[in-house]
Amino acid sequence: MGRPGSALDNAVIESWHSTLEFELRSRETFAAKADGLIVALTEPRLLPLTVGVLGDWGSGKTSLMGLACAELTAEAGARYACVRFSPWQYEDYDDVKVALMAAVLAELGKQAAGDAEQEAEVGRLKA
Repeated sequence: MGRPGSALDNAVIESWHSTLEFELRSRETFAAKADGLIVALTEPRLLPLTVGVLGDWGSGKTSLMGLACAELTAEAGARYACVRFSPWQYEDYDDVKVALMAAVLAELGKQAAGDAEQEAEVGRLKA
């Protein structure tokens, strides 16, 4: 950096400020999208509902889902299960749906731990 108040300092500060503004706008956009997703997921008239989150690499799909998951679990507690699943890890499998269902049942099993009735229901689903 140059002398305090120099053009170089001002350029660095301006660049940092622009980056910060962009980051804040991006977070607001993600928060708005997450809110829309949460409304859709929690609206009984829309159930059952399948949601696809599509975008280029680095576009924020995981961030969006993380925000939605955090909000759903904070508001509704154990009513929702957030399952992280990366289908490309299973591209060698004949049927990726089997891996997805195993991941869903594993998460439900974790949430059911300690509740005999729920544990039995998850066990029935696994059979």
